[in-house]
Amino acid sequence: MTTYNRYSPYTNEEINDWYLGHFKYPTFVPIPDDMEDYVIESKYDRNPWKLAKELYQQERLYWIFSITNPTELVDPLNDFVTGLTIKIPTPDQVNQILRSR
Repeated sequence: MTTYNRYSPYTNEEINDWYLGHFKYPTFVPIPDDMEDYVIESKYDRNPWKLAKELYQQERLYWIFSITNPTELVDPLNDFVTGLTIKIPTPDQVNQILRSR
């Protein structure tokens, strides 16, 4: 059985030896005071992992943007475009998300 680290979105997935199950994002109730508006800059256009690396020191946490902005980022890569305003959680809130999984 495969084991994934705590940063992987597949951490709690039912995993068979030859395929992954359907991915389900962790449930998350955003705390509005811990979120800030962020306008995606051109250097992050379709590169959410670059922003995750800068904010959270882990590029693997790019999926956090999708669960905090489910209507804006239906496709976590192609919808992550220059000029789009999204909510980004604080590092403390990201740690809360990771602990809840």
